[in-house]
Amino acid sequence: MGVVLERGVFEAVPLGLLLPGSPAALVARLRVAGAALDSARPVGDAPTWYWQPEYAAFPGHDTALVPLVFSTSVTVDNRPGDSDWTKLELDVCWTRQGRLEVSAHVGLAC
Repeated sequence: MGVVLERGVFEAVPLGLLLPGSPAALVARLRVAGAALDSARPVGDAPTWYWQPEYAAFPGHDTALVPLVFSTSVTVDNRPGDSDWTKLELDVCWTRQGRLEVSAHVGLAC
């Protein structure tokens, strides 16, 4: 059986489960940041977040794939009838050293 990738709005992301032991103030700041990111989405870009409860705890150093804890992507610019677009991706993953890493990526198509 594979790892389950769940999806939903940011309010549904179980931060307490995914980041056990995190102070309540940190979780509250993450909720504010997630809401701000979702509010910046253009019309038609429904807020969708992905998370994997199986990776709430560090899965170990021998994991073949990058263990994704939670993630989203935001379309920043996508004009109708135009093939150009800009997208921002935000990922929270485990590193091989057992630390959580937040990474942001910008994708462009021209």
